[in-house]
Amino acid sequence: MRKGLIKIKAISIFSCLVLLMILSVLNRNGLISPTSYFINAVFTGLSGGIALTVFVLYKKECKKCEAGAFSLLWLIISVLSYCGIYCIYCIPLLGFIDVKGANNSVIIVYTFSLFSMFIYDISYYIDLNHNNYPRKIGSNKPELSSLCKVARAIAVYFIVVAIIIATINLVMPKIDVSIPYQVLIENKSFSEALK
Repeated sequence: MRKGLIKIKAISIFSCLVLLMILSVLNRNGLISPTSYFINAVFTGLSGGIALTVFVLYKKECKKCEAGAFSLLWLIISVLSYCGIYCIYCIPLLGFIDVKGANNSVIIVYTFSLFSMFIYDISYYIDLNHNNYPRKIGSNKPELSSLCKVARAIAVYFIVVAIIIATINLVMPKIDVSIPYQVLIENKSFSEALK
C-alpha cells in the first residue's frame, strides 16, 4: 500500500522542518554558532538518527508494495519533495543563507535521505512495472532486476555518505549548502558565495 510510503515520507519531511525551525530560532537569538559544538552535535545526531530510521522503515515498506504503488506520479512527487525541502531551506526568513553550522548538516542528511528514497522508488518502479507489470519483485529480466538491486545498494551508501559529510561538517564547519541559491537568485559570483 502506498499509504505507508506517504506516511514515512511525510514523517521525514516534517521532522526535517521541525529541526530547521528550531535551528532558525536559535540562530536568530544568537544561541548557536558554527563553534557551538555540543548543540551542533545534538542536531547532527538527531537528523542522522531520524533519517536513518525513516530510511530503514521506507525500505521495509517498499518490499510490501505492489506495482500500482510506484507510478510516474509517485516518482514526480518524490522529486518535488526532494526539491521542496531545499527551497524551504533557502527561504531568507529562516536565516540560513550564507550561514555555516548544524543547519547545513541537517539539510545534507535529509536531502541525501530523500534522494535515497527516490532511488528506491525508481528501482521498484522498474522492477515491478516493467515487462507487462509483473507483481513480484525479481520476476523481471535477470539483468534488469540485478541493476535494480545495485541501485538500492547505492541508495544505502548515499545515507552513509550523508552522515559522514554531516559529521565532517560538525568538526570543520565549512560547508554552505545555500551556495546554489546565492549564485542563481542573489546573482553572486561563485567565488563571492564561497567566502
